[in-house]
Amino acid sequence: MVKVTIPGYICGISEDERVELERLLFRFGKARRRAYSLKQKGYTKSEIERILQEEMGLNSRYVKDAYHSVKDLPPHVTFGGLRNQRLREKGKISREEYHRRQNSIIISRGDKSKGGNLNMRLDLERMELRINTGEDRRWIYPKIYIPEKYLEKYGHLLDGSTPYTVVIKRRNDDKGYDARITVEAPTVLKEGKRAMALDVNAGHIDFAVMEKESFEVVAVGRVEVHETQHVKRGKREHRIHEAVDRIG
Repeated sequence: MVKVTIPGYICGISEDERVELERLLFRFGKARRRAYSLKQKGYTKSEIERILQEEMGLNSRYVKDAYHSVKDLPPHVTFGGLRNQRLREKGKISREEYHRRQNSIIISRGDKSKGGNLNMRLDLERMELRINTGEDRRWIYPKIYIPEKYLEKYGHLLDGSTPYTVVIKRRNDDKGYDARITVEAPTVLKEGKRAMALDVNAGHIDFAVMEKESFEVVAVGRVEVHETQHVKRGKREHRIHEAVDRIG
């Protein structure tokens, strides 16, 4: 399996829904910073999650995602990014805009046992993203755009049968919201049209290349590698790579 990230963006949202989404962005961002601060002070995972749920009013899944997003961060992290901090210090963005950029992301991880994603669920028939506002049984339904080529290739993985993670990020200067959906897709192995046989000896490698369909031998040869036996390790590896390149 390989992780695939599908790009998209919120292409339609009412004013009431936008207010709810901004409120969720603020609470999730605050939860991330609080979780990070508590972790630096030595609180355990369970203690942090309990405190966050009491203080932030988010459901347990958002709380777990907020903690998960910061648990491996190093000390002295600048939330919102060092660049935005510098812009604020130089007066190029307002204090309000700086705080908004600190609260610009929501992460909702998928859960196989719950069918896709509990807090953010895609409806591909309506092309909507059903977003839990952080409280039980409260939802908004903004329209989402995903390029057709991704829907054709990965749409079958977004029907709830496979867990997927959704990340919503507000663009700077109120230019909308990007959405990224990450899902595990089966690895597709591409089989070559030719086969190669190698006969590896102490001083040389004999090889033959054959077309799989016609069984026609299209190349044969020998590569001398005896010099690899009497050189230092680094140079030996270089000689081996040269031999492989000649065969390939």
